[in-house]
Amino acid sequence: MRGYIKNICIFAVCITIIIGVTACGKQDSEIIGTWIVDYYKTSEEDIPADKIVEYYGENFAEYNDTKFIFQSSNTVEVSSPLQNTTVHFTVSDGIIELSDNDKQLMNLEISGNNIILDYNEKISIVFKKE
Repeated sequence: MRGYIKNICIFAVCITIIIGVTACGKQDSEIIGTWIVDYYKTSEEDIPADKIVEYYGENFAEYNDTKFIFQSSNTVEVSSPLQNTTVHFTVSDGIIELSDNDKQLMNLEISGNNIILDYNEKISIVFKKE
């Protein structure tokens, strides 16, 4: 009987580990692909990408061209009016951390089917998968 209980405990621990590892991989694989600007979020309202110029001007509207292209090699190509670069990413607890040579560059939040970049304390850029 003791051996039977011990085997059940070992089996339960193995299942828990497998589920944990599978869940981590799933979150990584769900972000693979190209993400484009969907809308902008403020404390007062959501602003469609094509209307941002009316609120913040032409310079801010350039962010509409920003893309994140996540690859299975845990690299992401960041394409924006300000820069084009490829950096590394990790995913943990709904946060995507972008880093270059172990230097953290920025965090993105996974929220449902969106990725959110907090531009500043007043506005966030919400991305959708293309």
